[in-house]
Amino acid sequence: MDEAFTDADYIFLSRNTVRTRPETKQPVNGPFTYGSNVQGKYLAQVDLHVTTLDSPLVDVSNLQAQLDNIDRRLKRFQDKDPNKPLDEIYADQPRILKMIKEFKGNRKTLENGLQAAKNTSGYTSVALSRNIGDDNAILAYVTDILGQCEALKKQKVQKNTFKNPPGFEERFKKGMQSG
Repeated sequence: MDEAFTDADYIFLSRNTVRTRPETKQPVNGPFTYGSNVQGKYLAQVDLHVTTLDSPLVDVSNLQAQLDNIDRRLKRFQDKDPNKPLDEIYADQPRILKMIKEFKGNRKTLENGLQAAKNTSGYTSVALSRNIGDDNAILAYVTDILGQCEALKKQKVQKNTFKNPPGFEERFKKGMQSG
């Protein structure tokens, strides 16, 4: 599929069963591909920081997730005694000291990767409130469209025959104004 969109920077998938997590590694030469699961209970947020137009976009979500993981693990080691340096706390435990040294080395490498990226893209999956109920008319519309899609796949027809349900435009505009 990515070969069909070689000029795309991003592809957002719908109806995929896997929600993309920030720690998911993206292809170096793009396009970056994200999915927010089947039911649409997550919002994809992409934060861009562009400083050099002719430099590539670098997805830093994975780097940041790895940094956060290392920081959490180092904090757990430090929680044993917040007032002492780690090398004193674990002076008699060489395996743990070796692991801490590896974490710190990996952290430095990841930080260097973040600093070297001129144009960055960061992905966050934002969970929508569980208090937001389903709109039965929209749910029926989506179910109908999915049925039409399946029928079209079977017929191998590529003509768009989808029509919005009655009142859809008004509900959509109202939702956009309140959101």
